[in-house]
Amino acid sequence: MLIISNNKLVENMTNQDKDIFIECLCLHARNIIEFLFFNKSKKYNRAVYYLSKNQWEIFLKNKKTKNELLMDKINSKVSHLNFNRDKLNSKKYSWENTEIFTPLLQDIKQFLFLLPKEFYTENLLNLKKTLDFF
Repeated sequence: MLIISNNKLVENMTNQDKDIFIECLCLHARNIIEFLFFNKSKKYNRAVYYLSKNQWEIFLKNKKTKNELLMDKINSKVSHLNFNRDKLNSKKYSWENTEIFTPLLQDIKQFLFLLPKEFYTENLLNLKKTLDFF
């Protein structure tokens, strides 16, 4: 859904349509960030469950602060009742690709590289092939 949303944003459409896909992109980006970077949770599946402690530390290196800032930006973008929304909406739509989509694809690729092969499913292998195009 992250890839589909991003691809739709480059199409020629109304600003209202773009807003729909930006929100979709942000929602899925937030879910991916939570999966990849948040600590263990009793309620939610997390990447930390699939990597060794050493792999997890390698994966998190230099990313925690970046993703906290990104989460703030995403949350502000999709929150309809905040003071920053108008400022964000007045900007062009380019930040989503360079600040959300592209870095998250790199994070997903790194996670899949570190992920032990025992966890690979057909869907993950298909995702990996898709990501190789980016």
